[in-house]
Amino acid sequence: MTTTDRRLLVTGASGFVGRQVLAQLSAAEWDLHAARHASSPSGTPGIHWHSCDLRDVREAERLIDRVRPTHVLSLAWNAEHGAYWTAPDNDDWAEGTIALARATAQHGGRRFVGAGTCAEYDWTALTDACQEDRTPCRPNTIYGRAKLRAGDGVAAITRASGLSSAWGRLFFLYGPGEDPNRLVPAVARALRAGERAKVTEGRQVRDFLHVADAARAFVALLTSDVDGAVNIGSGTGVSLRHVVETLERASGCRDAVDFGAIPMRPDDPPQIVADITRLKSTGWRQHISLEQGLAASIRNRT
Repeated sequence: MTTTDRRLLVTGASGFVGRQVLAQLSAAEWDLHAARHASSPSGTPGIHWHSCDLRDVREAERLIDRVRPTHVLSLAWNAEHGAYWTAPDNDDWAEGTIALARATAQHGGRRFVGAGTCAEYDWTALTDACQEDRTPCRPNTIYGRAKLRAGDGVAAITRASGLSSAWGRLFFLYGPGEDPNRLVPAVARALRAGERAKVTEGRQVRDFLHVADAARAFVALLTSDVDGAVNIGSGTGVSLRHVVETLERASGCRDAVDFGAIPMRPDDPPQIVADITRLKSTGWRQHISLEQGLAASIRNRT
């Protein structure tokens, strides 16, 4: 099979997850195309780069018409830390994602994989790990509702065409390129600087996964025949306190964290963990343990 038989378009390719995905792909196996916003750096050489704003349905359609991909990995979305939860362009990103899938189907594409979120689930009454076919989807944020609408739109296109699709619901990622104001890089930065890290009490339990392992999960989904929603996480819940204490140990510091200095939000869910049975059915396995990833976060300054 030649690379022209496997032409892959990755949108959001210069983003947190997209950069890691490109690092997992081989130009010997794929005819690689990558889309980015005009203001983003192109990054990796040897890839066909396209500049476009995928919040515009017409631009999304023109991109597919120009590239004619057999496979699409749709990662582009507003990821501005703190702002994406309520950003007014969430609906535009949903429409653009649906337009990409629709145009892919119309031009004979074979496989479409999109990036969803664990925020699509109902977080108000979680007692067990989130299961794609059992845990209710009742998002309580603008971001979660837009992602759910995009995933449902892609699924509807799949049912009406010959396009195969999967929707990867990301849980809590960390790693190189993460926004510096998020928990792991913020604590790591304070510890490296010899400053006291200020955090909540840390009772919240979350499912953390290194971004490189998330990228491997998306590549596994691209080449599998698993359809529908698929959780992308580690499958293991850990408290935020455990994460921060692991960073503290890796830094060599002692008693350098002020737990409880930041109040916990009253609506913060006590537990959000993924059931990853469907993901494992693709052959995917976690490569980077939490301890390894957090130790690297202390060593690295990116």
